[in-house]
Amino acid sequence: MPRFVVLLLLWLLPAGLRAQHPARLPAGLLNPDSQRVWVVRPPTADTVRLNYFIDEALRHINTNLDSARSLSESAVALAWRRGQGKALVYGLNYAATVYYYSSDYPAAQRAYTLLLWAARRAARPEMVAAAYMGQGNVARDLNNYAGAERYFRQAQQAYAAQRPPSRQGQLAVLGNRAYNALDRDSLPQARRLVRQALALLRQLPQARHPAAYRMQQGLVYKQSQLYDSAALAFEEAVRVARATHDPSPEAESRQELAGLALRRADYAAALRQARLAETLFRDRGDPQQQADALKQQADALAGLRRPEAYATLRRYLVLYDSSLARQRAEAVVTAQARFDRAGQEARIAGLEKDRRIQALEAERRATRTRLLGTGGALAASLLLGGIVLGYRRQQKAREAALRHQLAADLHDDLGPLLTQLAVESSLLRETVFTPEQLLARLQRLGHTSQQAAQHLGDVLRDLDQGPAAAAPAPVGELVAQLREQAHESLSPHELSLLFTPLAPALAERLLPAVTRHALALIFREALHNVVKHAAGATLVQATLEAETDGLRLTLRDDGQAPADTLRPGGRGLRNMRTRAEALGGRCEAGPAPGGGYQVRCWLPS
Repeated sequence: MPRFVVLLLLWLLPAGLRAQHPARLPAGLLNPDSQRVWVVRPPTADTVRLNYFIDEALRHINTNLDSARSLSESAVALAWRRGQGKALVYGLNYAATVYYYSSDYPAAQRAYTLLLWAARRAARPEMVAAAYMGQGNVARDLNNYAGAERYFRQAQQAYAAQRPPSRQGQLAVLGNRAYNALDRDSLPQARRLVRQALALLRQLPQARHPAAYRMQQGLVYKQSQLYDSAALAFEEAVRVARATHDPSPEAESRQELAGLALRRADYAAALRQARLAETLFRDRGDPQQQADALKQQADALAGLRRPEAYATLRRYLVLYDSSLARQRAEAVVTAQARFDRAGQEARIAGLEKDRRIQALEAERRATRTRLLGTGGALAASLLLGGIVLGYRRQQKAREAALRHQLAADLHDDLGPLLTQLAVESSLLRETVFTPEQLLARLQRLGHTSQQAAQHLGDVLRDLDQGPAAAAPAPVGELVAQLREQAHESLSPHELSLLFTPLAPALAERLLPAVTRHALALIFREALHNVVKHAAGATLVQATLEAETDGLRLTLRDDGQAPADTLRPGGRGLRNMRTRAEALGGRCEAGPAPGGGYQVRCWLPS
């Protein structure tokens, strides 16, 4: 980056970052604060003063933004004058963070741009990633979701380029990308990112803020209208937050639990969760969230017909008015930042110009190298022609096996979803709905179509890599997925599901990927047969139990059992038996004792 551009950005920053003389410190430092008087004493060495500025800025950044702002600006000014690159990087990072926490988005954008330049010059890849993360957070707060996704992806690449790659940084990027996807109602992307984050979290036992990712899982379930799964995820987030002493996700998860309890008219539970959330928000100094928790308390008290509901509502209104004034002031700053966003992005693009030119030159050199290597590759391909002929014979046999596997996977994985699409389409043609009911049906039809596309991608990925390429996962995670699939398959047909709770020891047991894959497909095909063939059924009971060296899955309905041994099932029942026997297990289907029909499968674990 040219030096005059850096000087221009420094001039655009607040006045505290433009001090050029060692004696000219920001005016805030002249305040006779006991923590600051020592800093302005002239005998102190520059290095000691820089370390003090940086350490104190970090200590005050979550408690006193004014002090953190003055200290970080002083660190930047002194490091710039003395040419200390490492101290400049940390000072810019804390200054940009303070501007962001203060909702001064234009200053935060300029500070993060300077941080990106300084971190590259100082060869600090972790701070390069931090700069991109900060720019993404600013863009997200300004509702520039596409720009935020671009910055977060650049941060993810920067963390991956570290040696060794920063898995903690990659986990944080996945969390930010998931929130960004939730903000723009992109549920499939948010669901995929949360799953990736939880898989990475299991590999990092010392990860920071693990409860936040459990809470994200609950938000995804909530937006998908799977409220029972959402409640379980929020309760798990509270448990993890209390174990790790992390009050922020605990407070937000309790607030979500209070909202779900109000939804099902469980006012006592809503009141308990809302009171705990309000206490945590008050201790954290978040009046806006505290006001929301008070509103939940007032609604719960009103539902319980208790007289203190009116006093609680008045407390909410007083706190809401004060937070509303603060929000209006922040809205003015946000509007100004949005107005200036195009100019900011143009300046950032100019600062990236040199790096892009170098990348283009490197790409041209790589292209010339590839062209020179193409001639040698062609000659080598002629020599390998005989080997290819033999390989093609083996490939034909492999393709036959893949066709058989593809037919079974498409039947078991996509068959139920396509049947559900057909049923929903028939209902739309044959039934008269109100506009609200029609919109709900169309949303369900679109969600089912997205699931079919996602499952098709899963089938193709399994054919390419094989289920065994995935890492083992807990049985409890598999059961959560099965419960979600069952609700989505049975709800359109007015069928209820009763899934017997797992034993705690079984929920934590790790299950190999091939067994997990086979169980999921057998379960899905059994549900599909219930929907198609269980005449008069109203309830489906599912049980997953541990047996000697294995697991037993039982799926039973209360429909009319046929006179013969098996219901018509065709390929589906045959596929279930084939999958179980391929792993050394067994699968049986037939009338259940006491009426109905059941499928019982045993698989080694």
